[in-house]
Amino acid sequence: MFGFEIEVRGLNEQVQKLERFDAIAGRQLLRGMERSLAVMASKILPNVPIGATKGLFNSMGSEITQGSATSIVGRYGSSLREAYPQYVESGRPAMTEPRPMASDLFSWVQRKLGQSGRNAWRTAGIVAWRVYRFGTKGQHFMADGLKAARPMFRRIWQEVGEWIVKDLEVRNGR
Repeated sequence: MFGFEIEVRGLNEQVQKLERFDAIAGRQLLRGMERSLAVMASKILPNVPIGATKGLFNSMGSEITQGSATSIVGRYGSSLREAYPQYVESGRPAMTEPRPMASDLFSWVQRKLGQSGRNAWRTAGIVAWRVYRFGTKGQHFMADGLKAARPMFRRIWQEVGEWIVKDLEVRNGR
């Protein structure tokens, strides 16, 4: 028979690499998520309002959940379980329950306004009433930080794709 013969060199090695795709991709996806969360922190943390106790600032952090090798979710935000982070980010509408408590604002009044004793308690009560009556404006530190980080995310995830392709290449029989 007359014809051509085709020999594919490295096919076995490439098939072996493809069989390890989940492990290869999972490793690089995790690396990309870690970089993305670090970028988020660098853009958000400098803009977190620092209150009297630095509670919101100190509660900021990230977590990564990996369901499978190619399923990964990263979260960045406050670990506080109360509504305070949401109110700082988005503002507090007027006449919203629960009402702010003067005790929650006392240390803020002392630090920000330099008051103490009965004056601080009275001012904290007035501030709490005004917050309840008129609401507050949001600081938008999370939304602004995410907006600033978005261009970097595109670059990171483009690099992740390149890392995966590079890891899947067969080089020198490996």
